[in-house]
Amino acid sequence: NLQSFRRAGSLKDLIYQSFWQDDYEKKYVCRGEGLPLRTVQCLGRQIIEALLFLRNKQFPPIYHLHSGNVIIQNGVARLAGLENPFLGLLPKGPAAPETLAFGYLLFEMTAGYELPGPPSPAHLQLELERTPKVADILGLIFQSTRTPTLEELIRCELFRGVELRELRGASIVQVPSPPEVMQLLDVVRTPSLPTPLLRR
Repeated sequence: NLQSFRRAGSLKDLIYQSFWQDDYEKKYVCRGEGLPLRTVQCLGRQIIEALLFLRNKQFPPIYHLHSGNVIIQNGVARLAGLENPFLGLLPKGPAAPETLAFGYLLFEMTAGYELPGPPSPAHLQLELERTPKVADILGLIFQSTRTPTLEELIRCELFRGVELRELRGASIVQVPSPPEVMQLLDVVRTPSLPTPLLRR
């Protein structure tokens, strides 16, 4: 039940059972605990919905998606680090399209540790034997000849039946963005050259 997770901190803190104020160099040394399947489903669906919302608002692709940039507040996942593209900051690891980045995040939520690279089918079968629905969707993300879209992921069995109370009865108010904002978004979405700044 998500109601029990009320500690301040990131999704990474939740996975590793640590606290936000602990020393970063120490709190993620040991392998974390995979989250319950229901929690993975709810948080995963929330993250996909957030990514789709930002895309609908013509926000640049989120290349900084990782468990440290997802803040948990009262059981609700909130994306952080959205300012990074505007500041020219490079991603923490190799830049990955949103779907692939979400795949890495989904694995970490379920298995309790970060993937160093794309997993093999044998790796997924071994680590996710108890969560075949997660293994299936990660197989689609990492082993398919075509990377699925976020819209396709949300229709998968893992997330399809998840009802988010946060969206119940919600109506999105369409507020037109000023031309200056749209121009800035265009520049950020299609940068001419990457800026060699620090990774975050």
